Amino acid sequence: MIFYSCNPKPDNKKESKSGSGTITLPDDFSYPGRHPQMGDPKNLQLVIEWNKRRSDLEYNIEGLVNDTGTIRLADGLEMVATRDSLTSYLRSQYVDLNDQEITVNAAIPIYYSDLNHEWVYSWIYQELTLRDNTESSSYFHEDFRIIDGKISMIYQFRRTP
Repeated sequence: MIFYSCNPKPDNKKESKSGSGTITLPDDFSYPGRHPQMGDPKNLQLVIEWNKRRSDLEYNIEGLVNDTGTIRLADGLEMVATRDSLTSYLRSQYVDLNDQEITVNAAIPIYYSDLNHEWVYSWIYQELTLRDNTESSSYFHEDFRIIDGKISMIYQFRRTP
């Protein structure tokens, strides 16, 4: 009888724990969080309120957004702004809108325990009617980073039907 034994070459893949044990991820990804869990439902409520106000063309974001925040929108706009600057930006976007309907298709609060980061991932459908009655619609995936119970970062990705 012959037995062979070899030590496998160590790989640098990341490990993550799940409800069914530890898994080895096949590759790295840019976000360092490795232990996602269900997050706080209050964060979900916050993001749905954000979308409701936007749907109502209300640019008062007091109580929803931290004093400063980062946004990266699907159209390429990136800014680190104060709440007042973000309010001004929203106000400028609403000038040409006659109507906006935002439907939340799905959303989930996530907590990365290894980083103490809270996020809400949402998928929405947005229909716009401009003052000249031009209509458009898009699907969006939006990631909201929540710090101290308020939105501090928004990443947005769009698919236009």
